[in-house]
Amino acid sequence: MLAAAAPVMLIMVAVGYATEDTDEPSADCQRADQIAHQWVKVVPGVLKGMGVGEVDPNLARDAGEAATAVRDEAASVEDHDLKRESLRFADALHRISQGNPRTPPNGWPDKNFVGGFQDGTDALHELKLACPNVGTDQLPAGVPTTPP
Repeated sequence: MLAAAAPVMLIMVAVGYATEDTDEPSADCQRADQIAHQWVKVVPGVLKGMGVGEVDPNLARDAGEAATAVRDEAASVEDHDLKRESLRFADALHRISQGNPRTPPNGWPDKNFVGGFQDGTDALHELKLACPNVGTDQLPAGVPTTPP
């Protein structure tokens, strides 16, 4: 069920809601948008790790680098609540990097991997609520939105 919901969340984040705010976003919301872009770098590997394809051997490294990039960007966020959610998102990415996708013998991802994904989507949702223009740009070419 989680793997089926993931493509929907990716599309929601990348495309955004139909009711966009047309005003120029604040500096903090611009930073939140940069933070959200880290999700697009990681979620295809996460989906594969949950059984949608071959496990990406670079996922742990990519998720760790994304967590570092989020923390670096969050350091400049002034709004306390937005900073807290940004750091929560970084923590989720870090959990993904520490987790194990589809570990033998049962073939299920571990609690860090799944928990990181769940916490990441929740934190990303909170960023989206605080800054409606977060993640409203086009998906980069080649990012899968449906299972193969």
